[in-house]
Amino acid sequence: MKIKTWLILGRVSNLPTVWTNVFAAALLAQASLIGAAGDGMFFQHSNVFWMTTLAALSLMYLGGMCLNDAFDAEWDRKNSNQRPIAKGDIAARWVWITGSLMLIIAIVLIAYLYQATQHGSVIVSGFNIQALYGLFAAILLALTIILYNAIHKQFAHSAFVMGACRCGVYLIAALLLVEVSFTLALAAISLWLYIAGITYLARDEHTNRLVRYWPLALLFSPVFIGASLGSQSIYFWLFVVGFCGWLISRIQSLLNAEQPNVKACIGGLLAAIPLFDGLMLASVDAVIPSLVCVSIFLTIPRLHLWINGT
Repeated sequence: MKIKTWLILGRVSNLPTVWTNVFAAALLAQASLIGAAGDGMFFQHSNVFWMTTLAALSLMYLGGMCLNDAFDAEWDRKNSNQRPIAKGDIAARWVWITGSLMLIIAIVLIAYLYQATQHGSVIVSGFNIQALYGLFAAILLALTIILYNAIHKQFAHSAFVMGACRCGVYLIAALLLVEVSFTLALAAISLWLYIAGITYLARDEHTNRLVRYWPLALLFSPVFIGASLGSQSIYFWLFVVGFCGWLISRIQSLLNAEQPNVKACIGGLLAAIPLFDGLMLASVDAVIPSLVCVSIFLTIPRLHLWINGT
């Protein structure tokens, strides 16, 4: 069993997009609560706490990707979709076991981290309900991931369930590292719509054609939501131009090509998730953090050459 088989199953080339989600969510929540993304609240947790948060949400992502292949194994075989299980590179049972264990470990870590933040208590009949908020949030995210994997081949609008999975990453990161704020919630909704738009396109990847055009509008929702967060700086609008320019270039390569390549278009849109995070940070004038996201965005297409992102 090759290590690269597991890397392909986990779509690890997209893993840095989860990290920028966590990074951006914490800064957005902080910026809305104390008015400046660079203030000390960002560093209230230790490096170990940050790394454990990243590890927990990374496991949620990796477990979800493994289970996606496990759920789709029979469909892949029938449709000659050359993913690891269908190719015989790995037995489906190992993917089921590994993906499930990753989700369970992630749930335990998130529950532990939430209690470690020592939030205030809500006592009901002598029981600390608030201590379980992190556990409830982690279980809900895991169930959403499983639901998407179970139904996405049957229901086109499950794309919004996939969007909810990434939305959950934003909300849990903020819950653990700062707290959920109105600004953060708006950004999470924006990410939900953006991911839903990509997922609608991904449904047609095996046919290599664009069936639905309206989901393309969802890809541009971050611009309108980002603009509503208050920043009118030149930097923010330059970021908007760059973000829209990248999206348009990916869409044009799909619409104007003699032989459309839906897979490549989706890869480019997934690569832009850190660019989305940068846009949200630019909307609250967090310039340096947004540039960090840009630098990570530039690495994703190179990672896709190593491990396919879809």
